[in-house]
Amino acid sequence: MEKNWSELSKDFDERQKYVAGEEVVNLITDKIQTLKYLGEVLELGCGNGFYTQFLIKSASHITATDISKDMVTVALEKLADYKNIKVEIKDAYKTEYESCSFDTIFMANLIHVVEHPDIMLQEAKRILKPQGRLIISTFTTYGMDEEEVEKMIERYLKAFGQPPKSGKSYTLDSLKELLGSCGFKIQEAELIGDKTKSIFIISAK
Repeated sequence: MEKNWSELSKDFDERQKYVAGEEVVNLITDKIQTLKYLGEVLELGCGNGFYTQFLIKSASHITATDISKDMVTVALEKLADYKNIKVEIKDAYKTEYESCSFDTIFMANLIHVVEHPDIMLQEAKRILKPQGRLIISTFTTYGMDEEEVEKMIERYLKAFGQPPKSGKSYTLDSLKELLGSCGFKIQEAELIGDKTKSIFIISAK
C-alpha cells in the first residue's frame, strides 16, 4: 500500500527541506534551472508545485500532475499566475495521455516511493515523443555516512511518520539499471549533495 501524502500537502516542500536539508534542495533547483529546451513537459508527482516553478523557465508548457487531490489543490494556488502551466489529477501508472505527447517528462522524489516503478516508467516511455527526455531527481541514502543517515531517518519520522512500505533508496547504478531495463538510454547521471544526497539522471527514449 502506497503512502497517502494528501494530509501533508500544504507544507510538503517545507517538510522535505527539513528532512533533506536546504543545501541539497537548493542544488537540485539550481540543476533544474540549467536544463534547456524542455519543450512540452509532463511532470509526474508534482506535489504542491515546488519544482514546477523552476522547470517552467525552460519549458514552453508544463502539465503538472499528481494523484493527490489535495496536492493538486495547493499546486493550483501556488502556480495560478503561470499561464503556461496546467495542473491535473493523474495516476502515473496510467495517465491516459496520448502516446508520443511530450518532449520531456520530469519526476522529483517519486520513483523511490512508488510500488511499481517499472509500470510508471513504461507509461512514461509510451507518452514521450521519439528521442524525448525523462529527467529524474530522487533523494537517496547512497553515498551518505551512517550517522547522517540516522539523523535523516529521525527527521523523516518527525516530518512524515512511517515511510511507505513500497519505498526504496536507489544507488546511482541501480537506478541507471532500472531505466535501462525499461528501454531508456542514460545521457547524464550524477550524485548531488554533501551530507544528504540526491540522484539526478537525464535519459532519453
